[in-house]
Amino acid sequence: MAGPANLFTREFFQLAARALRPGGLLVQWVQLYAMPPEAVASIFQALRESFPYVYGFAPGHGDTDLLLVASREAWNFADWPAWDRLPPPARADLVRAGVFDSDDVRALLYLTPEGVAELAAKTPVANSDDNLFVEFLGPQALYADPTGPPNWEQIDAQADKVAHFWQAALPPEAREGPAAGNALGELALAYLRREARAVAGALVQRAEQLEGGPLIRAAKAQVDLEADETNPERLSQLAAVLREAVSASPQSYSARYLLAKVEYDRQEHLRALAHIESGLQLRPGDLRLRRLRLQALLGVGRGAEAWEEAQALLASRLRDRDLDLYWDAAQAAAQTGRDQNVVELVRKYLAYYPDSPEQWGALADALSRLGDATGAAQARRNAEQAKRNFLLALHMQARRIALLGAREEAIARLQNIVFLDPDYVLARQDLQRLQSGRNLEL
Repeated sequence: MAGPANLFTREFFQLAARALRPGGLLVQWVQLYAMPPEAVASIFQALRESFPYVYGFAPGHGDTDLLLVASREAWNFADWPAWDRLPPPARADLVRAGVFDSDDVRALLYLTPEGVAELAAKTPVANSDDNLFVEFLGPQALYADPTGPPNWEQIDAQADKVAHFWQAALPPEAREGPAAGNALGELALAYLRREARAVAGALVQRAEQLEGGPLIRAAKAQVDLEADETNPERLSQLAAVLREAVSASPQSYSARYLLAKVEYDRQEHLRALAHIESGLQLRPGDLRLRRLRLQALLGVGRGAEAWEEAQALLASRLRDRDLDLYWDAAQAAAQTGRDQNVVELVRKYLAYYPDSPEQWGALADALSRLGDATGAAQARRNAEQAKRNFLLALHMQARRIALLGAREEAIARLQNIVFLDPDYVLARQDLQRLQSGRNLEL
C-alpha cells in the first residue's frame, strides 16, 4: 500500500470529484488484506467527504478485494444493470467472476451508503496526504494476523442495511405480501450461492415478515443448516425443504439449482441430473447448470455425454474462472479412452496447480498407456514430490498455529498429517512435543 497510498486520500478523492461531470461515478478498489479495519474505515471517511453515496461490492463473500462505487447522488433501482440489457462481451466477462444472471449481479452488493457511513464513523481519522494514516498502518499489518476476516466481520454487521436496500428497491406496489417475500427469497438464495450467509439471513428475516412460502423456508433452511455443519442429516433435511420449494415454485431457478447441487453433494447423481435438465428447460444453456451437469455425468459414468459437455464448457469464458474444469474434462476424456486429451488437459491443470498428487498420478497413467515410459516415470516422481510439498505446507501451517497459541487446533492438524504420512518424522516429533505439554521450538 505504501506505493499507491496517495490514491486513497482525502485530497485524491477531492480531485476526482472535481473532475467528474454531474452523474459521474468513481470506482475505487480497496484491499482488505494487510489492511486493518481502522485503515479501511479511514478510507471510507475520506471518500465520503467528497462522495456522500458509497456502495461496496465484492466478487464473493470473504474476497479480499472490495470495489467502492462513489457518487454524489443516491442510486435507485432503475440504475441497476439488468442482465439481459448488458452487452454480450460484458456478460462474458462477468461469467469469469461467477455472475450468471441479474440476481447474481445484485448479490455483489455488500455495503450500502448507510453501512459505509457507520463503518467510517468507527475511526476519527480521514486518510489524507498530511497524516499518511494508511501508508503507515498498512505495512505493520503485513506482520500481524490476517486482516480479511475482521474486515468481513465489520461488513457482515451491515447486512440488514443491504436487505433493507433491496426491499426498498422493489416497486412500491410489490414491497409487501407474498410476492415481495418470494423476491427477497430468490435474492437470498443468490447471496447463498456466493456464501454470503449474513446478507442472506437478513433477507430471509425480512421475507418471513411478508407471508413467505416454501421458497422462503428453503432459503432459511439453507442458512440454518449451513451454519450447523455438525448435523449429519443437514443435506437430507435441506433437500426435503428444497423439494417442497420446487414443487410450490416450479419456475424458481434458484431453488431448482440448489436442489440439484444438494442432490449432487449427497451423491444422488441421477436425481441431480433430473433437476438439472428441468433447470435447463427454464434457462437453456445456463453455464452454472451445465457445469454441474458435467460433474453429475462423471458421477454416473456417462463419459461420452460428459466429454461433449466438457468440450462446450471449455469453449466458454467459464474456463477462465473454473480451472477445475480442465481436470473434470480430463476425467471425461479418460472415461472415453482419449489418453492424448487426458495428457493435454491434465498438463493445463497442473500449470496452475503443480502440487496436485492425484493429477500427476493420472498424467503418469495416461502417459504409460500411450507408451511413454520416461514421461510416466517423471510424472510419478512429481506426484511423490507434490505429496511431500502438500504435507510440508500443512506442517508449516500447523506450526504457525501452535506458535500463535492454538495448541489443540495444531495437535489436530498434526494428527492428520501423521495419518496421511506415518513416516513424516518431524511432524510426529512436533505432535509428541505438543501432546506432552511442551512448546514448539522456532
